[in-house]
Amino acid sequence: MAAAKNASSIKSAKNSRQAMRPTFAKHPDPIEIPDLLSLQTESFDQLVGNPAWRDIAGKDARTGLDEVFEEISPIEDSSNAAQDAKMGLSFSEPMLFDPTYTPDQCKEKGKSYTKPLYIKAEFTNYLTGEIKSQTVFMGDFPVMTGKGTFIINGTERVVVSQLVRSPGVYFSVSTNTTGNLDVRNNKAQIIPSRGSYLEFLTEWVKDERKPAARFGKPILQVQVDRKTKVSATIFLKALGFSKEEIRAEFSDIKAAALASPLGISYDDDIIERTLEYDESKVFPNGILTKEDALREVYRKVRGEAAGAEVAEAWLRSTYFEGKRYNLARVGRHKLNRKLNINQAADTTTLTNEDIVATLKYLLLFDLT
Repeated sequence: MAAAKNASSIKSAKNSRQAMRPTFAKHPDPIEIPDLLSLQTESFDQLVGNPAWRDIAGKDARTGLDEVFEEISPIEDSSNAAQDAKMGLSFSEPMLFDPTYTPDQCKEKGKSYTKPLYIKAEFTNYLTGEIKSQTVFMGDFPVMTGKGTFIINGTERVVVSQLVRSPGVYFSVSTNTTGNLDVRNNKAQIIPSRGSYLEFLTEWVKDERKPAARFGKPILQVQVDRKTKVSATIFLKALGFSKEEIRAEFSDIKAAALASPLGISYDDDIIERTLEYDESKVFPNGILTKEDALREVYRKVRGEAAGAEVAEAWLRSTYFEGKRYNLARVGRHKLNRKLNINQAADTTTLTNEDIVATLKYLLLFDLT
């Protein structure tokens, strides 16, 4: 009893409520227990623009809902190219109004704790320039309670996030045994938040014996959307690089390898070998121009022939347009930091600089 009377109490933050807990420890806790639900609640505050988030981010900061509707707008009638569209529907200025019931009332009556979501819808006729705008009801938007839960049909539930690999660029190494050779495969993966993977890879033999690869020596390759591989220089040509521009982009690699304190080894001829492969007997007429490269990439990935214009529209929509590809801010941050480039934080699609920098990093990857 005496021990119980002498026991001190400590306070810990738990969902903004102060809980009194008796402790018999001789020394006080060195740190206060944090609010373990703050990540979920603060994320939801940013999504809907709650006052707590506004006080920190400012009045002009965009909410998560603003970004989501901006990302899907405009919805157009053409799935091929934006210039072919005749009309479009855009959404902006989402508004959430007060809920009908409180959380306790929702539990008692078997209702969902939601707020009505209204948004400004704007229909544009591209042929006539006519614009019609109206505020429409989009639906009931589930709202998070102060405990980080949602109430659906009177039942309190939590949302458990799926663990997925974070967007960004990743470099890896694997070793395979081919005959009596140990072949080292170096690979770079650009993983988006939404969209198709883009992988760059090459093979290196770890000893002085004859390499097992095309021409007996390795070339740089690209794998689009985890499908058939094409040479990296064909892919660069499809993006608009000429043969001379490709050589110029990678001309500083050897100097960077020699200057590295890590003693990185570098294959001087890998770019030239890859360019030679583009003009080898594998291709009847060689892959010399941007149009040739676009048709070859499309044929390899899609399995059918197409004109250069169709192939270019497909390639741009796959990696360079926000409707089908999104690195997200975290992916852009990781690319900038890893590859030492300086793209804007809101550039969430790939750029030519990203691709060239990834290939350079792969070539300078530690090969020992």
